[in-house]
Amino acid sequence: MILVTGGSGFLGKLVCDNLHNTGYAVINASISIQKETPYPSLKVDIADAESLETLYKSFPIKTVIHLAAMLHTESWKKPSEAYMVNVQGSRNLLELSRKYSVARFVFGSTVDALGFHPAEESPVVENAQILPTDFYGETKRFVEKLGLAYRQIYGLEFVINRIPFIVGPGIATPTSAWRMEIFNLLVSGGEIDFGFIPDAPIPVAHVLDSALETIVLATAQTVPHDTYHLPNESIKISDLAHFVKQQCDKITIKYGSKKPDFYPTSVDASRFNQDFHFEHTSLFTRLEQHKKSLENQ
Repeated sequence: MILVTGGSGFLGKLVCDNLHNTGYAVINASISIQKETPYPSLKVDIADAESLETLYKSFPIKTVIHLAAMLHTESWKKPSEAYMVNVQGSRNLLELSRKYSVARFVFGSTVDALGFHPAEESPVVENAQILPTDFYGETKRFVEKLGLAYRQIYGLEFVINRIPFIVGPGIATPTSAWRMEIFNLLVSGGEIDFGFIPDAPIPVAHVLDSALETIVLATAQTVPHDTYHLPNESIKISDLAHFVKQQCDKITIKYGSKKPDFYPTSVDASRFNQDFHFEHTSLFTRLEQHKKSLENQ
């Protein structure tokens, strides 16, 4: 059985759904459960080790995909809570996975953990020297180090899954609504506020591709390395905005003041492509496909 933490989230739901649809036994553990699912979905606070252990006792968990976390903006606003979830919660999962003989632990990290790397240092590879420049990235990097220690000392197959900026259709989040609205508004139109300066490059991928690639790391017979960057494209915000406007002239664009100073502008994913030969779909193709599906509704 595969445990997915944060399985009700933007990425986690697609991970759970696709695992279930391909015949895997999956259980979703999330802080909030919105609706019924065809697989077990339980409200669990990963920072509460005692209640979390009940989950390990109740289900024969052999693989963990750990996606539950407080994200960038939320972590800055509530640093104490972010520590409890991102760090203490991850420690609880690692310790219970060791105790209950979990075979593989896939940790949903982030490109933020790499810190800022200017264009001349890009694309950044997995073994580059890294220094997170924001609190969220620091929490993720700490858990990367902790998990690698569990791998070395206890033999837990801990795999770091560094996820790019993910976008796709769905309910827009309060802090990064543009990630969903570039899809949601392709036919109806409306304003999209990117928040970034126009010239900011961003390593980005469609949420479905990142979900399927995460599943590859969890289910592959062998995973040759302990760290992977998920496939992505480095796209300038202004180029993405221009493409979206080409698809729908009723869309208006607004930029902001955020600069690419807390993440690498280009992230190398050749290791994943070489090891697993996964067919990653271009974001522009995903946008065109979604526009057609909206038009056919």
